[in-house]
Amino acid sequence: MAAISLIEAEQAKHYVHLTFPALRFPLLEPEGKDLAIAVAHDSEGTAVGMAYGWGGPRQTFELMSIYITPLFRRQGIGTRLLSTVEAELVSKDYSLGVHNYTLPIEDQGFASFLMEQGWTRPRVRQLICKGTLEGFCSTPWFRAHTPKGFELKAWAELSEEERSGINERSALEENWFAEDQDPFVYEIDCHVLTSVALLKDGVVVGWVLTHLPDEAESLRWTVSFVAPELARKGHIVHLWQEAARRQKEATDLKYLTWGVPLSHPRMLDFVKRRMGQHLLSSSYACTSLKSLTDGSNLS
Repeated sequence: MAAISLIEAEQAKHYVHLTFPALRFPLLEPEGKDLAIAVAHDSEGTAVGMAYGWGGPRQTFELMSIYITPLFRRQGIGTRLLSTVEAELVSKDYSLGVHNYTLPIEDQGFASFLMEQGWTRPRVRQLICKGTLEGFCSTPWFRAHTPKGFELKAWAELSEEERSGINERSALEENWFAEDQDPFVYEIDCHVLTSVALLKDGVVVGWVLTHLPDEAESLRWTVSFVAPELARKGHIVHLWQEAARRQKEATDLKYLTWGVPLSHPRMLDFVKRRMGQHLLSSSYACTSLKSLTDGSNLS
């Protein structure tokens, strides 16, 4: 039977291979972070699993990761790792857990595991898609031509007047774009070479802002938007074409990922109907909660 033990934060750097690259930063730079880390070792002392949580404000902690190597799954190791981390966080006076994770559409076993451990049924936030750049560019609708009067340019090359025009229309039309499509939020640290804007008669009417996560094999298309009066005409495709062209020319990345929030049903329907066959994978971005205080109901 695998042995479960808590480790000090300073030791965590030796176990970062037991979590995803995007979740390694607290383990590599643990200073000032209230971490609870449990590791499973087999009979020969080899690390075969890890779970860790990170304490935050208002007695809330985030379960960052739980992972067991494939040959050691379905042996109760995950349950023991999770309970060890939870017990450690309870001892630190944390009482509410939050876990954000992705759940493959074709395999929802992890959600069942969490629910068996007392976590709530997952709340789905968005659909996460991954595809190849080649497959994305081969779709029939991808060969559309940019109409006369429209211009595509790098987001970073927009003039102050063009940027101001976005704010001016947003002030006049409260729901012009949704809160999660605000370009001035997502332009921070965006990938300059592939983030683009669409202009009509010199006025910005759409954008795609991309990011390059650390240790990434895929370019993340973080947010895409086209003005509502153009959306039904499919003008978002021109932005996607340009972002893809620039990704091909400016990077060696053969993959792209993007998310579709459930609050955008039209886009969700488009992805399912027109792009499903071209995806490498699709999964749900979910959130589950757990109260470590007896009697609480979070369902």
